[in-house]
Amino acid sequence: MKRGFTLIELLIVIGLTAFLLTGVFSLYMSLKNLTYTSAQSASMRAEILTAAGALSADIRNAYAPSWNPKTFFEAYKGQELSGRFDTLNFVATTLYANPTLLQTSVFSVTWYVKKTDEGITLYRKNSAFVDYENPEAGIPIPMVHHITSFIVEFSLNGEDWFDEWSYKVRKRLPPYVQITIRWQDSSTGKEEEYKFQTAPQINIRAM
Repeated sequence: MKRGFTLIELLIVIGLTAFLLTGVFSLYMSLKNLTYTSAQSASMRAEILTAAGALSADIRNAYAPSWNPKTFFEAYKGQELSGRFDTLNFVATTLYANPTLLQTSVFSVTWYVKKTDEGITLYRKNSAFVDYENPEAGIPIPMVHHITSFIVEFSLNGEDWFDEWSYKVRKRLPPYVQITIRWQDSSTGKEEEYKFQTAPQINIRAM
């Protein structure tokens, strides 16, 4: 006759099964959390790259004709508390927005940082036209949340960098612009940095 399992043996099997299931569930949750944080990290980097592309395009299209004394390209160094958050405000153009009619669109752009319910957020504000009495007018659009620094620097030679720039003072657009965006990586907890350089392509110097 075949001997059946004793109660003790059944309890041991049940205990081992429960232990294995607990381990499998813990592994599943760990992988799920890792996937979630990795997705968050990738999403954040995608936001950074999108914002960097938009900002670079804006700066390349910066427009400062010498015949308009009201034109502006102003950058202000922000306060350094938990991080540095600068402001950039200038006139930009899209040459030949309509190739058929050879139209040109001129508008104002402002990049700035503001604290919101979703954390410290980098905004892009632009107006369909240039309001010289209120240069920072326009509709704000959030570009990146949870940043720790937004630094804008300028140079005449690509080596020596300035924290601020004023077209009214220098009578020209900056030949070199360097942008640094820092943020907290959700998967590692470390501060990450993305730095890039760009330059105005329509460099009309005032006489």
